[in-house]
Amino acid sequence: MKKVHLIGICGSGMASLAGMLKARGFEVTGSDEGFFPPAADLINELGIPVKEGYSPDNLPAALDLVVVGNVIRADNPEARAVLERNLPHTSLPGALRELFLGRARPLVVAGTHGKTTTCALLAFALSEMGLAPSFFLGGVPRDFGRGYGLGAGELFVLEGDEYDTAFFDKSPKFMHYLPEVAAITSVELDHLDIYRDIREIEAAFRGLVEIIPEKGGLAVSQDDPRARDLARFCRGRVVTFGLSPEAQVRGSQVVSKSGRTFFSVTVAQKRLGRFRSSLPGRHNVRNMLAAVAMASFLDIDLNKVLAAISRFAGVRRRQELVGEAAGVRVIDDFAHHPTAIGETIEAVRSFYGARVLAAFEPKTNSTRRKSFLAPLADALALADLAVIKHPPDMWKIPEEERIDPVALKHEIEARGAPAAYFEEASEIAPFLAREAQEGDVILVMSNGPFDGLPHKVLELLSKK
Repeated sequence: MKKVHLIGICGSGMASLAGMLKARGFEVTGSDEGFFPPAADLINELGIPVKEGYSPDNLPAALDLVVVGNVIRADNPEARAVLERNLPHTSLPGALRELFLGRARPLVVAGTHGKTTTCALLAFALSEMGLAPSFFLGGVPRDFGRGYGLGAGELFVLEGDEYDTAFFDKSPKFMHYLPEVAAITSVELDHLDIYRDIREIEAAFRGLVEIIPEKGGLAVSQDDPRARDLARFCRGRVVTFGLSPEAQVRGSQVVSKSGRTFFSVTVAQKRLGRFRSSLPGRHNVRNMLAAVAMASFLDIDLNKVLAAISRFAGVRRRQELVGEAAGVRVIDDFAHHPTAIGETIEAVRSFYGARVLAAFEPKTNSTRRKSFLAPLADALALADLAVIKHPPDMWKIPEEERIDPVALKHEIEARGAPAAYFEEASEIAPFLAREAQEGDVILVMSNGPFDGLPHKVLELLSKK
């Protein structure tokens, strides 16, 4: 096999797969209709030729394999041509399993929240300890500069997403990765375009737990009741983590000050010590504990793991400080679920000791639905000022299920917090630049590019 074409190459995971394929000597091409950083930056850096838009003409004449991204629908003209020509094709998880996981020991991090950061923490710690792991995750760790790495060791750290695999494979992505060790950080209702209710979500995670072998194990959050309940389906060893006193890998005495988070760690009732991190918030302490719990299955020195974690620089777009101007810090964050939004706002306020002006774009299929209105209002009301952008692509949601962003603004105000609503992203940067005062933090939250809002508001602030 020499030539591989990726349809939807500029997704974060697909771009990382493209890099892994090229590193292994494959000739890689791709196509997509949207090119956004950081995925587009990586593709350009790698020199991979990409066609804009989808067309049967994009498929090279000589081709050994087509990888179809999970955003690609069955009516996509390029995907239809693949099927009509009977070209060999697979999904992103299928390609990972077939081409990279053959002799590896997969360590899979799953859960509604914290997957990317936990993966990055574990991969960084293992690398710092000289174990040379491979890794694949849906973000860009600042220490690595890329969301993937091919190491010489046998360990392979993977982010395990519960979203479906492809239009021709509706199983969750993580089912392809055959974990020796898995972690479940949390289980909440999400992805309402493919899951009808929380029971279906729980069933998907149960499927992951049930394929862990007896010689393997499960690290599971003691703080999350649904995640904790899944442990009973595991045939291997179970290690719990969290801030709860009952957790086997337990964090305590969490304090944020001077731009650092301090916490103590106890494993199996033995205190390992007090540690610090540049990552803000209790939720990130839980992510660090999850990484330690997974490492506990590998018979390695956990003090060295925690020492490495203390040096971890973070992941791009996870509470990432983009810059500061006029005494105002601007942070870019991927938060898009109500729980993550609320945790991020509180973490940023505590970490910086500042007012938080939060701008949010309801972009996911779930947050564009009215069933998420109350949880979103609860979360955004934690900010000192909440700014809502009109949701994009509302036509993809049945009209009767669509969220009313103006109603969301009113619900936030009803909870005692000021709020503003704008139809266009271009209107938000000037508003935030006017409203921000010296010492404030502007927190931009979206799982999309949000029209480059963090950099635009920084530019305006620099002119104040």
